[in-house]
Amino acid sequence: TREDLFRLDPELLAQVLNADRLGMDDGHLVVADMAWLGDGEIVVAGWFDGRLAAQRDVSPMGATSAGGLDAFVARLASDGSVRWMKRAGGTGDDIARGVAASIDPSGSTSIAITGAISDGAVFGQGE
Repeated sequence: TREDLFRLDPELLAQVLNADRLGMDDGHLVVADMAWLGDGEIVVAGWFDGRLAAQRDVSPMGATSAGGLDAFVARLASDGSVRWMKRAGGTGDDIARGVAASIDPSGSTSIAITGAISDGAVFGQGE
């Protein structure tokens, strides 16, 4: 079974756009929170097991769980395309429950996630 998250239009929260999807090749996906960045962009955070994939026109993007549940955060552009996504986790369960985002006057974006991690969680190569 494939579970997908479709980007919601910020002006019409109930409408679903099919421009791009963040979903599962296999496994399960939970989107726990979402934050608006302005200009129609959003950041989503949650957890998954299996393989998380972004269907993109340019280059495919994906992440495989290191074991158990892994946290993720992804930024979606106003046209629905997945700009980027990051995975964090280890062999235990690691989840993102909340996300907050802001853009300062210079255009720099700050994103913070909350959640829970297990021993050995990795947030990127060398971290």
